[in-house]
Amino acid sequence: MRVYHTFFAEFKGPDDKAVIQAVFEDARKGTGQTYDEWWTYQQKVWDQRYGIIVPNQNEPEAETTLLRALVKTGALVEGPQPPRPPAKAGKTPGMSNG
Repeated sequence: MRVYHTFFAEFKGPDDKAVIQAVFEDARKGTGQTYDEWWTYQQKVWDQRYGIIVPNQNEPEAETTLLRALVKTGALVEGPQPPRPPAKAGKTPGMSNG
């Protein structure tokens, strides 16, 4: 099982294609994009920002190339999401905690 994470979410799958599908499903919740729209966006953003060429989605190893780009740029980190310390109850000026 391959596992990757961001600060907010963890993505798992038996292969690169499944991990990329999980990343897309998470992004779709916020963007409403289709897979084709999302893939085209990924091609543009990684080329424009980092000069990384992501192939068309139907090309062999396309998901592997995109996954490597996400890791290389720090958008994803390999491994499970580390446990977070419990949130501290703080007092915000002007706010009531009770």
